[in-house]
Amino acid sequence: MIKILFICTFIASFTWGNKTDTLTPDSPKSIHGIVTDSVTGKPIPEVIIMVKGTEIGTVTNAEGHYKMVTLKNSALVFSKEGMKTQEIPVGEESEINIQMKKETKHTKPPKKIK
Repeated sequence: MIKILFICTFIASFTWGNKTDTLTPDSPKSIHGIVTDSVTGKPIPEVIIMVKGTEIGTVTNAEGHYKMVTLKNSALVFSKEGMKTQEIPVGEESEINIQMKKETKHTKPPKKIK
């Protein structure tokens, strides 16, 4: 009887102790969304989306949509030439839609030559 109780307790400790349904900070997570222009609202194709600090990334399609797998505690970096780069933490989100702004370069006017 003691052997049966010991075996049941041993098996139960593995079954109840292994909770695979909870997300840890390092759990893989599927993310999707759309990237649009903040002024026109039009989708932006070919935006590069990278998981910060890694070589994992993707690119938006012709309609500005993207889909990728990352980690819950990571951040996504959105970049495109001529647009301001944005860094967005993933957290609990499964859909991250962003609006990108054009990058403005401030240049000094040329000096007049005498």
